[in-house]
Amino acid sequence: MAERFSLPFPRLVFRPFITLGFGFGTELESLVTPKKAIYDELEKHGFNHGLQPGGSGVEYDRMIEANGKALIKTLAALLLAAGIRTSLDDVTFEAWNIKLEPVLRLYHPRRCQIFNWEWHNTIERIYDVLNLYFEMWWTSGCSQHVHPQPGPDPGLPQAPSRGWTVYQARSLLRAIAVFDDAITKIMPEDRKENTWARSSFHDIKLEQAIRADKARANKPGALASHATPQSTLPVEARNLVRLFGEVTTKSWDHLFNWSDGLKLTQSICIGTGSDRFLSWNFMPLMDPRGTIEFRRPPGAMTAESAQKWVIFAVAFASASFEDKWKDTWRHKKDHATVSELQEFIKTGLMRLGGEWEGVLDPMEIFVEVTSEAAPLESS
Repeated sequence: MAERFSLPFPRLVFRPFITLGFGFGTELESLVTPKKAIYDELEKHGFNHGLQPGGSGVEYDRMIEANGKALIKTLAALLLAAGIRTSLDDVTFEAWNIKLEPVLRLYHPRRCQIFNWEWHNTIERIYDVLNLYFEMWWTSGCSQHVHPQPGPDPGLPQAPSRGWTVYQARSLLRAIAVFDDAITKIMPEDRKENTWARSSFHDIKLEQAIRADKARANKPGALASHATPQSTLPVEARNLVRLFGEVTTKSWDHLFNWSDGLKLTQSICIGTGSDRFLSWNFMPLMDPRGTIEFRRPPGAMTAESAQKWVIFAVAFASASFEDKWKDTWRHKKDHATVSELQEFIKTGLMRLGGEWEGVLDPMEIFVEVTSEAAPLESS
């Protein structure tokens, strides 16, 4: 039996020339086992088909590493044969990059015109290769990450991406807060409350600890608990959770005014808890490429699913820049519904224009999943 590898892939950083100017990156995670059709190609790169899972020791670790390197070299060759330029390092980001760290990862920041919808077709071709040559499956730990990023000024199509301004990042933070509950509702059960993509506005670990404590107390013959569950969040993150919890009595104006005080990129990162394992991760703003990472979607089993969550994240970010919605929500005391989220995505697609507008119907694609959240995994 061939060793199974965790394979997160790919990360596409794509900067379309559109009205608003948006780029994005995406990472798609899956578990894979190579099919027999590529055994010969794997062996050329030193893959050991007789290696069994569960071993230990320095030599076993060396063979595991060798198999991983053989796997990514083979995948690179297969993608190249399909017309997809690849690389085994991420220094220049000039091609789809495959990296073992110790899992596999692909990246690509190539610029392309929005009118030919090239990124859409590229993702389909990647999945064609993967489905043809690998057995693929997904666990609750697999996910898709999307990094929307405001792109070049439309008047200067050759200019480098300008990245996120503090004003734009604050606008997105407000939108994330208003639509957080609705976004949770459209996720499958294992992504509603997930260790690696937690809501910034709910202390999920504390909430689940309290529920577990109550469940134990309700069991026949249970002893009284003397230890009250405590929050493990940083102080800044607890403050944001508190503001979010006060919306139903003080309106969104209270949280919006607090966000106005975040004058620096560092302030936004600190204000959201300086935590990368959040539904919307602001920590990459501190990186040279300056993106914001949407981590909530499940592992994409198809190219269509991968494309859908790219569209969602970019359209959501686009819509967040509108001033009208902020004025509408500032004095409300409730949370956005799924139907309001659908309209928000529709607005974002209209702002993007071109191929984005009408590419999908949010009312049909982004619908509520009514199953209960799966138990939170240990981090």
